[in-house]
Amino acid sequence: MLYNMTSVPDSEADLAEALENARARFRLWRKRAVYSIVAFVLSCAAVYPFVDGRVLSAQGESVKHGLLLLWLTLFLMFLYYTLLLWGAWRSVRDLELGRT
Repeated sequence: MLYNMTSVPDSEADLAEALENARARFRLWRKRAVYSIVAFVLSCAAVYPFVDGRVLSAQGESVKHGLLLLWLTLFLMFLYYTLLLWGAWRSVRDLELGRT
């Protein structure tokens, strides 16, 4: 359920339901954002041995390119999930402020 700040909720029960739905959405996106951050950091750690001047930099150019594509994909996922987490947080905050 989306909450519109310009309209008045029909009852206190509707506001409580909207707040609970917003909190559930926030918990979901927080979990996904944490998982994407962990995956992103692990992909950074996987790319590091292939950086120029390191032990594995001379071998495996295709592996290096594959890991960099993986890094970029995980970076985009991290960014997307974090922005959705911010939006869910704003929904919860707006509902809590509207309630008082």
